[in-house]
Amino acid sequence: MKTLSQHLEDYLKLRRQLGYKMQESGLMLRSFVRFAEQKGAGVIRTKLALQWAAPPNIKPAQSGNRLE
Repeated sequence: MKTLSQHLEDYLKLRRQLGYKMQESGLMLRSFVRFAEQKGAGVIRTKLALQWAAPPNIKPAQSGNRLE
């Protein structure tokens, strides 16, 4: 079974082959996957994504970028 990191790399590779640069998005997605793996997540759930996107210690604009 593939890890979230392996799925992410496959996804980024495919998107880049289709012509998308995925520079900023790739960094954000890697940050989220690291967070998810640190939490021991094998699948992505809404609650986990919101924990990463909107922790109490970041500015609202940063949360918006993460949710995007």
